Amino acid sequence: MWFKNLTMLQWQGDLPPTIELAEAMGERRRPACGPLEAYSIGFVSPFGPDSDALLHGLAGYELLA
Repeated sequence: MWFKNLTMLQWQGDLPPTIELAEAMGERRRPACGPLEAYSIGFVSPFGPDSDALLHGLAGYELLA
């Protein structure tokens, strides 16, 4: 997978548990664009449009899109 735009952030302090973070992200899931909208903002699955998972954790890191 190649990124069009990648921003890496370092979390300061304790990271909330993954389940709570995923639930909070779920409230801000990216809506589909309407016929008159150029773009929409929100979280999507790092696994593609067919997956419901919003986080992918590996070796202490979390990938979100």
